[in-house]
Formats: sequence, C-alpha cells, structure tokens
Amino acid sequence: MVTSQYRGTVSLFLVLACAIPGATAGCSDSAGDDSDTPGDVPADDGVGPDADADGDDVDAGPDAADDGAVPDGPADDGPPVPVTFTRHTIDGARPGPGFAAAADVDGDGALELVSTAFGSMGMTVPNGDVRIYERGADWDDWPSTEVVGTDARVRFPNHPNVVDVDGDGDLDIILPSGFLACEAAMAGACGALGWYEQTGGDWVRHDVVPVGNRLFYHHAEWVDFDGDGVRDLVTVGERKPTFGASEASAQWFKGTTDGDRFERDPRGIGPGLGSLPTVRDLDGDGDLDVASAEFFVGDGSFAWYERLEEPSTANPAEVWQHHLVNADSGPAIQLSFVENLYGDGVLRAVGSNHTNTATRPPDPWESAVFVFDLSGDPRDPWTRTQISTGIVSVAGSMLAPQAAPGIFDVGDIDGDGDLDLLLSGDGDPHVFWLEQHADRSWETHVLAEGLSQAGSIVIADFDGDGRNELVASGYDANVIHVWVRD
Repeated sequence: MVTSQYRGTVSLFLVLACAIPGATAGCSDSAGDDSDTPGDVPADDGVGPDADADGDDVDAGPDAADDGAVPDGPADDGPPVPVTFTRHTIDGARPGPGFAAAADVDGDGALELVSTAFGSMGMTVPNGDVRIYERGADWDDWPSTEVVGTDARVRFPNHPNVVDVDGDGDLDIILPSGFLACEAAMAGACGALGWYEQTGGDWVRHDVVPVGNRLFYHHAEWVDFDGDGVRDLVTVGERKPTFGASEASAQWFKGTTDGDRFERDPRGIGPGLGSLPTVRDLDGDGDLDVASAEFFVGDGSFAWYERLEEPSTANPAEVWQHHLVNADSGPAIQLSFVENLYGDGVLRAVGSNHTNTATRPPDPWESAVFVFDLSGDPRDPWTRTQISTGIVSVAGSMLAPQAAPGIFDVGDIDGDGDLDLLLSGDGDPHVFWLEQHADRSWETHVLAEGLSQAGSIVIADFDGDGRNELVASGYDANVIHVWVRD
C-alpha cells in the first residue's frame, strides 16, 4: 500500500482494568493491594493481587519473568521486556521501490512479496517494473522473478492487488499506475489500469485503461460492486497538473465474462475521494458504498460515497451522495476499516493524514494517525482519536515538497494478540510501529531511521511460524527490508 507526496511536482510519494475482557475477579485497586474474590487464578493466595504462573499480577504484556500468557499492568513486578527486531535485506539495489503486497502467488503454501518499483528519476521519467520475491534459504536470501519489465513502459506502477481475476485457480495481479510527475516533467500523461494474467509462468497484460490516460490510479478494489455475481473494479482516478485545478474522480469498471474481464469505459461515482479507496456497506442498507482519505479535491480529510439508487431503465445513471467523515485533519492519504480493533467486535476506521508542520508557512494540522468511531448513523461525523505522536516531516522544497505520515498496515506486530500498526513516515524519514496497549492507548515506536519516502508497508507471516514479519522499503535508499521479531 504507498501513496505519496501529493503536493510535489516531482516528489514520488504523495505517496482492564484486569487485561482479560470481562474479568472482574482480583482486579487491583489504585494501591495494588486488592481483596481477592472466589474464582481467582490458581497461583493466587487470596490476599493480594492475582498472580499468573510466574507470580506477578494479571496484566497486559510480557515482562522479564512472564510466561507471555498475560499482559503487564499497574501492579506488575517490573517493566515489560522491549520488543526488538532484526533487520534483513530483501533487495539492496531496487531502484525506487514503491508498493508491495504479500500473497501465495505460486500456490506452494508460503507467501511471496509482490513489489513495484518506479525507477530512479533523472533527466527523464523512468519506466517502472514489478517483481515477485520468494524467501529462500534464510532471511537475507530472496530470489526474484520479473512480472513487468521496464520495456513494458509502465510508469509508476502502484499498489498491486493479487487476486484470481479470471477464475482459473491461480493468482493474477491488478496493477494501477501513473503519477503527477509525468506531466510535471513534461513527459505527458502516464495513467493506466490493467491486470496481468498468470499463464504457466508467463504474465499477459490485459488493459482496462491503456497507458497514457490523463488520470492516474493508485489502487483498485476487486469486488462484486453491483451484486450481479461478477466482480468489478472500484478505483479513483486523479490528476494534478502543473497549472490548473487538481482532479479526483471516484469510478468503477463493470466486470464482464469475456477474456478481458472488465468494461473499458468507467462508470462515474462522483468527484472526490482519494488514492486508496475501500468498499463496504457502511450504512447497512444491503448495497456497497465507497470511502477513502481525500487529498487533491474537496474540503474534507476523510469521506465516503453512499449509493442512493441503482441504475434503471428510467434512470440509467446511478445516484450517489458524498458524506464527510472528518473535515479538520488536513489533507489525508489513507482510511482503512478494521474489524475488532479493540477486541470488542466493533468496526472502526483508521486514518492517516498527510501534512507538513515544518514548512513555511506550516500546515495547521499535526501529522498523525487517527482512530475513528463510526456514528450510529454513518452520515454524521465520526469521533476522532489521535493515536500517534512525534511524526514530523522534513520541510522539503518548492520542487520537492514533503508531508507525513504515509501509508500503514494493520496486524499483530509484537505477538500479544491485539492489533498494531506499521506506518511509513514518508516525509518523516522514519518507519514507525504503533503498539496498542490493553487500555486502548497507543505508543509510537521507531522501527527504522533514515528511510525517507518509505513504501511497501506490509505485515505478514512469511515463514509460517505464527509470528508476523514487517516489510518496508526506502524510495531514496533503493532498498527493501524485512524485520524479524527476536
């Protein structure tokens, strides 16, 4: 998932009290000397704080002597052991890496990394490429296979969506592409949307939008959008010309049953939304809506489109209504829905804005990540809670403005059973991980320094041992790294 530095003309990345839910027995009071009640854990003496197997309190994350089964809390016997990672290199010489996705492309039961790269900017706009990396003998051995070479003349290949498009039992790759740098560098429009069919080791491109489109695309959702049993593509086309107004157009391409699989002409949803749209039935009325962060157009930070009326003979056009989720977070880059974020079965959304408080004049919005609690009626504004701290973009310049943070992924990073975030700093040259604590507070950790315009943000278990690894790339450093938990 990377989008990047939207403001630049040549910048490339616009891109629980007792810890156990429902537990009440043995919860400590503020002094830590609770009076226990029947039903406490077996190691308890019935007088003081509840004990787990190593004799400390019922708590929320492993401490030095803990058995890892319960988390550290206020009455624990010591601070938790810091979670540490060892960094390995997937590719130390990949020119301008961008987005990535984890998928079992070859069907062998293990995940591979599908990675896009933009190339290195010079006097001309480079052609990009797509490669598949497979873990080899160890964490520093990642042989790769080319899917799209630079001779295909695809510029800025963006987020790959790895799915079985043609229904033949193997995985194909949906590839949106293009960016504002093409027009800014006087190279002409370079937007495109296509999919690559896996055919016995070869990859065959099918165009939905041929290369050279005035709108560029960062991500396409593959979903049965109209309920006819055939999956469609839902996306947002964007444009930021050197002169004139920016554009963003939410649209979808209807799926077909022929070999190319999609209509060539988009069906309009409406102006607005942004690079990484997501599709779900937000209002519970049985049809699908579209939501995303917004950057290029509109006054909002996060928004969604409600489907009001299906096309009919009398009214062949669909009817959609645009709703703001939040309008005071500044330009934003990603909005993702997360089921059960806090372990309570409730759907919430996580969003990252894309701002710069170091530039002159500074943006008035702190660069941050937020959790949104949806309203009972999602048409009403959602409640926003900031969960990150200390994210600050470098100032940038007129030719290469910067902003932070970037894209993120959600998963259990530290192995404690709850969900955390892996986050690109983008204009902030750090990769962060946001740790969720048992009380729903969040702590911002630095995973890596000096990795500006980070992309390829992926949380996945590549070796199948039940522990997630973390992937991030550095556009400026031309590297892709993986972090393995110690």
